[in-house]
Amino acid sequence: MNRIKSLLKNKKIWVSLLFILVVYGVYSIARRDNINTIPVKVVTIEQKVVEKTISATGEVTSVDDADLSFNSIGKIAQIYVKEGDQISKGDLLAQLDNSAISDTVQTARDARDIALRDKEYFVAKYLYNKSAAGGTEEYEISLRKYDELISQAEATLALRQTQLKDVYMYAPFKGIVYSVTKTPGELATTGETIIKVADLDQLVFEVELDQEDYGLVKQDQKVKIELDAYPNTEFTGKVHAMPLYANGGANARFKVKMSFDENASVKPLLCMTGDVHIVVAETDKPVDALFYDQIFTDENDAYYVWVVDNGLIKKQPVDVGLEGDVYYELKNKPDKQIVVGLNSDVTVKDGFKAKLN
Repeated sequence: MNRIKSLLKNKKIWVSLLFILVVYGVYSIARRDNINTIPVKVVTIEQKVVEKTISATGEVTSVDDADLSFNSIGKIAQIYVKEGDQISKGDLLAQLDNSAISDTVQTARDARDIALRDKEYFVAKYLYNKSAAGGTEEYEISLRKYDELISQAEATLALRQTQLKDVYMYAPFKGIVYSVTKTPGELATTGETIIKVADLDQLVFEVELDQEDYGLVKQDQKVKIELDAYPNTEFTGKVHAMPLYANGGANARFKVKMSFDENASVKPLLCMTGDVHIVVAETDKPVDALFYDQIFTDENDAYYVWVVDNGLIKKQPVDVGLEGDVYYELKNKPDKQIVVGLNSDVTVKDGFKAKLN
């Protein structure tokens, strides 16, 4: 009896040990499978027109936009316009006190007239009696002296007339006055902006580009403009004007102007700020494309995607065409299901099991 009890006791021990081993084995397998499994999600190849753009910040200006100033210093006598006034080319906008320069113009004109009369008198007196003037040679010498005096007087008069012209400010084109910075009686210095005018019928969006971006831009390229005043509106247009030279030295910048298409639901206004996206490259039609963060590069900068092959995650090389801002063009379509990590915290690894979500 004791022997039977001993055998039964040993059997229970062995059964318990076997049970523990089975449980441990199942746990180990499950744990191993869990470690080697990566949660992923399937991505779909889309049909997209792939675009590559360059972006810049700028403001709305005009094709014709001018900061007007006087070419001389003086007290402002009169300003004939105010902000918002419509103007035509050639309209008188403002003038400096011209009393002093007017006097100098009249003095110069009188000096020129005297020089002309002196020559006329000399010619009338000695033309037919050159011997009285010291002979023909002396007559010709005196005549040249009178001509030189007349030339000097005319040059002085021209200078004074130019100075008189500089006290007047005229509209260079048809447009609107959008800023007046001075009032009559104030001093205006040479080159100081007094009035700003623009043609509001020809508004453009102006930006400054560095040399690297400028080299990608061409006339008539498509643009998309976003103005801060209209955050939910996208304006379309094209590259309108490109400069022939850069501003600045080592850090040269190029001013580029974009025109607006006329199909916008709202109207851009002068001096509004925003951003432009210039389309420097795009596919001719919708192509197979993946989101930019669904395509990867290896240590040799070769492109690949993650695919599921018989339940395992593997790298599959792909050919990429145009690398756009949002989408990359896919030249060859993988024959297996493309996946990416379930979220940004998941690191996908080659050879691991895929847990599709």
